[in-house]
Amino acid sequence: MRFWNKKLVVVSAVVTVVLLTNFLVLADWLDRLGVVGWARFVREEYATGTAIAVIVALLILLPTSGRRVGGQRGWVRRCPVCEHELDGRGRYCAVCGSRA
Repeated sequence: MRFWNKKLVVVSAVVTVVLLTNFLVLADWLDRLGVVGWARFVREEYATGTAIAVIVALLILLPTSGRRVGGQRGWVRRCPVCEHELDGRGRYCAVCGSRA
């Protein structure tokens, strides 16, 4: 599995360098395909101030403490540091002592 990860990193780096060196050619090609015009339309129609404010508010309101993992006993809270199962409504992990 590690072999494929290394190959993926190398291939990704080569593709990134090739795309960066041919950036103007790529931009012209995307413009001829109509992707640039479509992106402008989407930005003007759907990326309004209200939409951006709602997205930011939802990102702020998303819970970040503790992960919940489905198991045989239903949903279980796990420590974000050591992945140990948390008991009850405690705020700290009994194993590593980090705040959950």
